[in-house]
Formats: sequence, C-alpha cells, structure tokens
Amino acid sequence: MRCAHCGYRNPPEFRYCGLCGNPLSAASEQARRWATVLFFDLSRFTAYAQAHGLEETWSVVNQVLSATAQCVEQHGGSVEQFLGDGMLAVFGLHQSHEEDPHNALRAAACMVARNQALARAKDIPLIGRVGIATGMILAAPLGGQREAHQTVLGPPVNLAQRLTQAAPPGEIWVDETTASLVPEAQLEPLEPLTAKGFSIPVRTYRFSGWQRRDPALFGREQELAALRAAFAEVQQGHNRLVPVVGPMGSGKTRLIEAFCEDLGDATRVLWSPRLSLEAPLRLTLREFFQEILGPPEAWLDALPLPASLRPVLAFSLGLQAKPPLSGAQLEEALIEAWLHVLRTLAEEKPLVVVLEDLHAAPETVRQLTHRFAEGQWGRILLLATSRKDYWRTSLHVGPLPPEAGQAYLRHLRPNLSPEALEHIYRQSGGIPLVMRFLALMPQPASSLAAALQSRMDTLPVEARTALLAASVCGQHTWAGLLQQILKHDPRPALARLVAEGYLKRTQSLMPDEEQYSFTDPFYPVAALELVPLPQRTAWHRKIAEWLVKKGHPGWAQSAAHHYAKAGEHERAYRMLRVAAQRAAQSGMLSQAELFYRQALEIAPTDALRQAARRDLAQLALARGTPKQALEWAQTLPEPDRHYYVGLALSELRRDKEAREALALQAYLAARPNDLRAQLSLARLEPASLALSRTEALLPEVPEDSPLAAELLLVRGEALKQLHKMESARRTFEEGYARCLRLGQAYEAVKAALEISGLLWRQGHPAAAMTWSERALEQAQDLHPALVAVVHAVTGGLYLDQGNYEAARQQLEKARAMFEEARTSEEEARVYGVYLRYLIETGHLPEAVALGETVYARTRHPWAGALLALAHALKPDKRSEARFCELSQELVSQPHPDVQAFVHAALGIRAWQTEQDPRAYFRTALRWAHTGRNPYARYLTLCALALYLRPRDIARTRALAQYLLHHTAKTGFMGFHQVARILRAELELAEGRKVDHLLNFTASLPAIELWRRSLLVRLGQTVSPVPSRKLEGYGILGGWARYAWKEALRASKLLR
Repeated sequence: MRCAHCGYRNPPEFRYCGLCGNPLSAASEQARRWATVLFFDLSRFTAYAQAHGLEETWSVVNQVLSATAQCVEQHGGSVEQFLGDGMLAVFGLHQSHEEDPHNALRAAACMVARNQALARAKDIPLIGRVGIATGMILAAPLGGQREAHQTVLGPPVNLAQRLTQAAPPGEIWVDETTASLVPEAQLEPLEPLTAKGFSIPVRTYRFSGWQRRDPALFGREQELAALRAAFAEVQQGHNRLVPVVGPMGSGKTRLIEAFCEDLGDATRVLWSPRLSLEAPLRLTLREFFQEILGPPEAWLDALPLPASLRPVLAFSLGLQAKPPLSGAQLEEALIEAWLHVLRTLAEEKPLVVVLEDLHAAPETVRQLTHRFAEGQWGRILLLATSRKDYWRTSLHVGPLPPEAGQAYLRHLRPNLSPEALEHIYRQSGGIPLVMRFLALMPQPASSLAAALQSRMDTLPVEARTALLAASVCGQHTWAGLLQQILKHDPRPALARLVAEGYLKRTQSLMPDEEQYSFTDPFYPVAALELVPLPQRTAWHRKIAEWLVKKGHPGWAQSAAHHYAKAGEHERAYRMLRVAAQRAAQSGMLSQAELFYRQALEIAPTDALRQAARRDLAQLALARGTPKQALEWAQTLPEPDRHYYVGLALSELRRDKEAREALALQAYLAARPNDLRAQLSLARLEPASLALSRTEALLPEVPEDSPLAAELLLVRGEALKQLHKMESARRTFEEGYARCLRLGQAYEAVKAALEISGLLWRQGHPAAAMTWSERALEQAQDLHPALVAVVHAVTGGLYLDQGNYEAARQQLEKARAMFEEARTSEEEARVYGVYLRYLIETGHLPEAVALGETVYARTRHPWAGALLALAHALKPDKRSEARFCELSQELVSQPHPDVQAFVHAALGIRAWQTEQDPRAYFRTALRWAHTGRNPYARYLTLCALALYLRPRDIARTRALAQYLLHHTAKTGFMGFHQVARILRAELELAEGRKVDHLLNFTASLPAIELWRRSLLVRLGQTVSPVPSRKLEGYGILGGWARYAWKEALRASKLLR
C-alpha cells in the first residue's frame, strides 16, 4: 500500500508506513494536487520489439527505465507507473516543493542524457523523449483495489503524454505553465501543438539547456546588512543568535541563502533538517550529526565533553539507554551536550548553523536557542527561522515595500504593465512567494494553491485535513463545526494550525463556540483548490446541517450558501427566501434584496424563479425604487404583472390615473380575496377613498394578522391627509401597539415616527421627543437608513429645544449610518434636518455646499426649500442668482412645508434688497398654517417682527408677545430667546426694566451678541462674541454685528 504522506510503497499487511511511520489507510480517498507531470517514452520501441526476442527486449528496456527512473527519484519525483516502453512520473504528488517544475526539467535532462549514454555504450537504438506539463491533477484509485490501481488524472497528465508523442527522439517538450515557472531554462517556442482532446492549439516549448539567471534579492538590503554585521561579531570570537521572523512565503530562507552565498570556504555552513513535532528529535539529530561527522560511534569518544554529558549525548544519538535523570534535568543536559558539539565544530573555522521553522519545532529546540544566546559558545552564528516571534531581538522579514515588490515582479516578468504590477502587488500583500506564482501563472486560485501546497505538505495529516475542511467553511470556522465534519476532536490540529500561522483565535460570532479565522485571505482560497469536489460537496452539506442545527436566523444565508454548494438548490433557495423575508421585516431592505437575488440565481424551477422575481418587485417598491420594480414586474405572468406594474407606474407618476387603477383592479378581479392587494390599492387612492376602503377592510382582517397593523397605518395616513390630526394620531397609536404585539419592529418605528410628527405639528415637541425616543429603541436592529431617519428626527427636536450639542450628536450618528439610503425621501429627511442645523449654527457655506449636493442627487423639494433659505441668507451675487433659480423651480410645488419655506426665503431676500416682504411673509404663514408646521410659522413670525420693529412698534409688540407666549408653551426655545430679546428691546426703548428678560445665555452666537448689545445699552460691561463665530451667519451675522455697534455708539453718547 502506498503511503499518502510520503509516497513509499508498503507491503499489504502494513498498518503504518515503514518509512515515515504515518498511519496507512485504504486508497479510497481522492486528492487534488498541484504537480508537474513527466512522461518518458522510448521511440521506435515497436520495431525493436518485433526484431528482438522477448527476454532481450525486456532486458534492454529494463536497463533504460531503471537508469532513467533514478533521475526522477534523485530530483524529488516519484515514478507512478511503468508503461512498457516508458514511464509516468510526478513531481509534487506526495511531497511538493516550490521548485517542482525546475526539478522535473532537471530530471528530464538527466533521463535523456543517461538514455543516450546507454544507447551509445550498448548500441541500443531506443532513444527516449520527454513531455512535461504542470497543473492541477487528481490522485485517485481505479478498479476498486487498495493499492495496485492508484493513478493520477487531469489535463496535465493528458498534455504531458501528447507532448511526449509529438516530440522527436532525444528532445524535451514542455507546456506554457512549466515554461513560465522555470525562467532559468533555455526554451525555444514551437508552433502551437494541435493535441488530441484539446479544443485549442497548445503553446509548446523545446528545452535546449540552462541559462545563467541572477537570483537577485529585492528589498532586503537592510536585513542582509544585519546578518553581515552579526557575522562580523562572530569572526571576532563571539557567538550570535539571529532569529529571522516573518510570515509564510516572506523570503526568510532566501535571505539566509543569499547571505551564505558570500561566505566562501573559510566558513562552515550547516543546514539542519526540519525539526518538526512529528519526527523524533533524537532521530533527526542523529541524521544531522551523522551527515556532518559520520557514524556517531566513530567520533563520540573523541569529543572533549564533560563526563556527565557523554551518556546524555550517547542517548540522544541512540547509542545508550536513557540516563537516570528527570525530564527537566535530561532536557537541560541534552541542550548542553548539543551546544558542546557545535562549539567543537566551530574551533576549526567560524560556523553558521541554520535551524528552520522553529514555530513547528519541539520546545526543546527553542530552549536551545535561548541557552545559546545567553552563553559563550565560540564562533557560531545561529540563524533560526520562524513564523512566530519567541525572542526579544528578532530580525523581522515582512512583506516587500511597493517599490521593491514591483521591481521583483519586473524581474520575474519584464513585460508586465504598470497596472498589472500594481494589481499583483496588492493581491499578494507584498509576500514574495505569492507574487512569484501570481506573476508567472494566469489563474489566481491555482497560483495560490501552487504557492502554498509545499508549505501545507509539511503539516501532519490531521492538521492538513483540518485546514482543508476550514477552507470549505470560509474565512471563519469553529471547533464544534470541525468536530462535526472530521468526527474527532480537532483542537490539537487547530492548535498546530495556529502555531504554523494559518489560523488565529478570534472573537466568536457563534455563541458557545471557539472561533478560528484565517490569518490571510489567500490561505482559504489556496486550500480550497486542493479539496476534491466530492469531499467538498460532502463537507458543504455537513456545514449547512450544523448551521441549521444551531438555529440562529442570522446564519440562514450561510447555511443556504453551503446547501447550494452541496447541490441542494431548492433547500438553499427556501432558506435564502426566509432570510430575505426576515431582513425585509426588520427594515434591512438592501440585505433582503441581496438574499432574494441569490435565491433567484439558484432557483431550480421556473415556479421558484417567478416567486423570487415577485419578491424582488415587491421589495423594490418598499425601497422606493419603482423603476426597478417595473423591470421585475415585466417578467411576471398575469395577474401578478398587473398588480406590480400598476404599483410601479403609480409610484413613478405620483398620481392616481385610471391606467394604474385598472391594472390593480385587473389583479383583484382574478384574486378578489387578496387583502394585501386591497391594502395596496388603498395606498394609491385619494385619502377619502382610502379611508372608505380601510373601513371596509377592518372587519375582514384578523387582529393577529400582520396586515392588521399595516391597515391601521394606511388608515392613519389617510386621516392625516384629510387633516384629522387627532384621529390620525389615535389610529397610529393603535397601530403602534399592534405592531409591538405582533413583533413588527419596522412598522412600529414608522408608526412612532408618524405619531412624533403629528405631535410636533400640534405644537407638542416634548411629547414628540418621547415618541422619537421610542422609535429609536425599536430601530436599533433595523436598517441603518431607518435608524438614520430616527436620529435625524430626534436631532430636529433637540434643535427646537435649543440644545445644539445634543442635536449635533444625533445628526452625526444619522450621517454615519446613511450609506444605505433607500429612497430620496429618507435622504432628504436626514439632510434636511442637518441643513437646518448648519443654517442655525452659522455654517452657511457648508449648508450651501451640502444642500447643493443633496438636492442634485435627490431633487427632493424639501431639500431644495432649505437650500433656497440658505442662499437667501448669503449676501453675495452668486447666491442671489442661485436663489432666483431655486425659487422659480420650487414655487409650483404643492407641499405646504415647501411653500412656507420658499415664501419665507422670498421675504428675507425682498427685505435684504429693500423691498416690502410682508406679502411673502403672509403667504408663508398661510402655508405654515395649512401644513401645521410650527417651525416655519415661528421662523416667519420672527422675520416679520424684525422687519416691522423700526416701522410699526405696536404690531411688533403684539408679535413679540405672541411669540413669547406660544414658544414658551410649546418649547421652541430658540425662537423663545428671540422673542425675549425683541420684547426687551421694545421695553428698553420705553424706559422699562428688562433685566428679567435678558437673564439667560443664548444658545446661538448671533442671538447672544444681540442680547449683549442690550446689556451694553443698560450700562453693563460685557465682551463681544468673537467675530469668527458670526462669519457663517450671512446677513443674520451682519445684522447682529450692526446691533452691537449701535449699542456701543449709544453707550458712548450717554457717557
């Protein structure tokens, strides 16, 4: 039986590999491998066999194949099959190396040379030819046998055979992938080969020898200088430890090789075998010292060792039994003995010892490095590579910086464009190993697998299997999930993968589960390429079942993904649809759309695809994207097409034309009992008809149905449009309570916002704040855009209270969450409040810039009205021209709020240009009364009072008294402060006491400067408001500065 770990052929009765000691298993599992395949074929074999006897033919062929097979084994390959007149060999099947394509080409050159030498020496006319191809292959059993029929399949196998058949005797032909990975080979491009079984001609190259290629080192000048400086100290008689630490593939070994290349014969360089946890340390050390000094029996007695250490070293070399020491004593003595051996070796000339991959070595080896660093051991430089840093003073080898990385890429492929250089560098993260394969190979996933397979092969079987299973899970995996997949405790394997740097322990997204995440995103991509498809399918199914068993609704999408990968598309479809419905109910409409689209992609039947399109049409309407809804609706069969086309056209035209009503009626004619369709029609009808329809529907909808709460909200909206505010509020409150009972958080938030808005329009901002806070409580887990709206509404209520810091905090939260705005209505609602904040706090330039951006994007009249107000307050010609454009564009908008603000802005602009603004202000007040907008009403009244102040004292006094009373009653504190100062100014002009009216600090700089100007008139000494705080108020800031100067002038005249 062939060992899956090392490839050694064992007798059938063996349960463990006789070479590496790993457990043997029946050859029933498939393995995907990135490998280089070599075919060797003897030309003219048929003619030779016909002309010679069977025994003679066998003898000659056996000589040739035996000699050439040695070339394969000497260069790290394995002969998988002898084919009578040739052989199939694979490099990278059982244990891969980065240089497998290079080694295969070296082996091929060796095979051809030996074959030709034999042919000349023994006058044999059989001359071999070689074909080589590189790529992904599958190792799998054939014929149901345990051992004899294990074979390899895949395009590289077929292509290597075709290249062999096409090559002339004595030549080596290679495919494009192999050619790109061996740039030091001299390769002659041939005409593309039309090969049997390949749809397009194959690019082919003839090998003709080797060319010198400078193995340049890029971006490591400082690290190389550090190694040379350390060696200079060694030459002075001091031992030095230099740990070389960096991530996988960063070039630690290549750096040390470049350093050692310059040392020359005056220095002895020793590379230790890989000291892994799987190989017995005593066996590894015996092989190491035996390679250097010969058999231990010959030199052990001659070593100058303390008597106490001699039996310890003999034990470590397998020559004596274990000494009578405790575990800790034995470890300490072993380290001491090994260091004495190294010191003896360094007496003749300086010694460089390289220990690789200490992150995977026994702890004893790492303790040896620490002991070495603390003692005096002669002229020894100990270089220890590791992916983890166990030392205080390590030489860190990280990703290449951009300039060095791109220079390395140009060295690999001089014809790469600047865009390709930048892309490969970013994709690789600056890791040289990954850069090399991405630059030389066309397919990224295969490139990553090729780059990392040799590293993965150093893992024990259990850890490598756990790594492959984790790659099927995705970026994150869990110990419990891997136990479900692998049917054994995965924690030792996970600990090894963490030590090797593949995984890291992270905060778990899954309650009560240990979570592990890949340390680099290309690890799972590379590992997944190496998982055979049947195994991948089985694991996907197990992952999906485990996620479903966990029962958390948030993992439905992930479970559906794995079911789809396992081929269970209908089950995946239904899970995605349920996940989409939950997301939509929570207001996460963008996520719901993603789930529905994924469901549509994998739906296995026409009926399921139609259901997904219907869901998408309905969702598009909910998101406020009727054009998209119309596109989906056109793909539906009737009567669904009538229904959704009608809804979409109505939203697009913003009217109640017969065409839309007919479409819905056609739908209801086919489905008269569809209550949701009846409710949808009510949304489109004029308020009076909608009210009648909802009254008729109320008895038909069960109280525990989700439609019951939606019905109340539609009814409340109709009452609001009919200006039955109190009835509308009570209806929304009933709908809110029902939403809470039914768990409809999204509808509950909408109802709370409606109630808050109605209370605000009725002049109860404190009560409105209560409902806004309720909406905020319910909205935390819903769509970010809805949460942003709630924060904006809350911020607007804080503005009414004059609490600008609290308003700023709410509005910043709103803006931070507004990446996923679903409708122009939501965007305008949030940014409208923010524009108001900027205007009131003296940031007119920012208000204008933001308002122009938002209005250009949404064309929403509410945003346009506030932008017009900002331009009206800016005293420059550009704003004046822009204001004229906006006012003409918005003056025909029917919404009362828009008209109120536009006419208030027209009044302010008329006043600024010395025209009579009263007609505009009166129109603004009528619209504010129609829309019951207290903010627009108080803003207009304040502007009117300030205009009348020097013109009509009695009217101004009446307005000031009205504002003083009503703003105190309703809680609009910003306007209340204006009313107090205006009243104080009037009273002061008549010689009355006004201290009680001015005993406060205004919340805005412009109002505060006005208040201080009155204090100056009273003879008090106060400082002015810094002018920088007034720069962004436009004409309001100028007016406040004028009031201050007039107060100063009056106080000087009095003195």
